[in-house]
Amino acid sequence: MPLTAIILAGGKQTRLRDIGLSCPKALAELSGTPLLNYQIRQLQQVATSIIIAGGRLSDIFYRIYATSSPVKISPDPVIGTGVALLEAAKIITDDHLIICNADTVNDLPLQDIVDHYFLHYASLCMIVLTRREGVQNSGAFAVDASNRVIRSYEDRNLGSPPHPEAVWHGASTGVIMMPRRLLRNVHPFQSHSLEQDILPELIWRGKVYAFDNGTSFSLDIGTPERFGQFAKIKKDVLELFQY
Repeated sequence: MPLTAIILAGGKQTRLRDIGLSCPKALAELSGTPLLNYQIRQLQQVATSIIIAGGRLSDIFYRIYATSSPVKISPDPVIGTGVALLEAAKIITDDHLIICNADTVNDLPLQDIVDHYFLHYASLCMIVLTRREGVQNSGAFAVDASNRVIRSYEDRNLGSPPHPEAVWHGASTGVIMMPRRLLRNVHPFQSHSLEQDILPELIWRGKVYAFDNGTSFSLDIGTPERFGQFAKIKKDVLELFQY
């Protein structure tokens, strides 16, 4: 079934300037090749087209990937993952999306994830969660016995896990699948953040279910500490992209 991948790659990276990173996080090199290249190759296994939502950094990505089929660049200099997603969704025709954070490295059974989504949740939103300890926002998503997500502690409201009605908790891997039509009623001026605005709204409407990725490797490289960890284990990370 036709599927478009949207890579959210437009973060400001202000937290990484202190360690001298001059390029976008997604272009950090792994064995001489930008991390984003590995993610694109991985997504090409399941997606018919790929869009890089580069936000303010779109010009950089355009210079590198403009001639790379089937990659497209979402050109708008938007701020926030929510608006970036909505802008990227305007230029696609496929009915279903797989959304990924460019600055998160995961060990994922990507084909199994896509198959599970189309088999069980093709009219809903499915987020891939990890139970791995030590990840960013550990346990932030509360999940009930039917694998429905009943609360995200990444929203703008106060509170922290555990949720009293949850069967298990997980952290986001930055990978989400949904039909494009779920975004039709989302207003861009009220949805600057995918994590803090769009997802909590869909969870409140009972539209979000979880894929349990267990304790497999997951690392967000968005802070100096975690980027330093990434730099130390590049050999292990590279093995995740061998296929």
